Amino acid sequence: MRYNLFTIFFLLCGFVFGQGTEGLSYREINNGTALEVSIGSPTSRDIIIPPVYDGLPVTRIANRGFAYCAWINGIRSIELPNSITEIGDGAFIAAYLPSPFILPEGLVYVGEYAFGHSFLSFTHLPETIVYIGETAFYSAGPMEFPIDRYFRSIHIPAGTTFIGDHAFVSRGTESITVDQIMHFLEMMETGLFVIQTILL
Repeated sequence: MRYNLFTIFFLLCGFVFGQGTEGLSYREINNGTALEVSIGSPTSRDIIIPPVYDGLPVTRIANRGFAYCAWINGIRSIELPNSITEIGDGAFIAAYLPSPFILPEGLVYVGEYAFGHSFLSFTHLPETIVYIGETAFYSAGPMEFPIDRYFRSIHIPAGTTFIGDHAFVSRGTESITVDQIMHFLEMMETGLFVIQTILL
């Protein structure tokens, strides 16, 4: 099998840093060249997803892959590797994790309702994000603060080309910053992004 530089890099990372938490579930995607991961039956309450498993890069969180985690299985934290480029629909819906949740640098795609109604303490949106699905972060925020006060300030990266309706519904949002304001306005005009769904 021939590997590109991207794959070789994460193969080396997997060799150096190990295979992560045992018991996670993996499925081949992209014609067998990569893997998506879901919760399975992990052996630890602190989950570390490896960048490589069984010789293949782990690039996607499966649809509903970690939905309701902590509510049903006592998971305390999940660490995503920078090999993750896509988070599937409903991947972390209603998840509750007390530890800070860091979206990986290199993330490109966040599916619909990916973090809907989740209790997660996010830090920022990676600059690499291109697509944010409808209701992706709907009512998402840390447990210790009112849900409607999360995402008080949102920064939209320059490369983001699609933001679905109600992606950041939050009554507490006070400011939105964008790297390319004209591009942002074009998105609004074409209906890809409706500002009132953020601010109201």
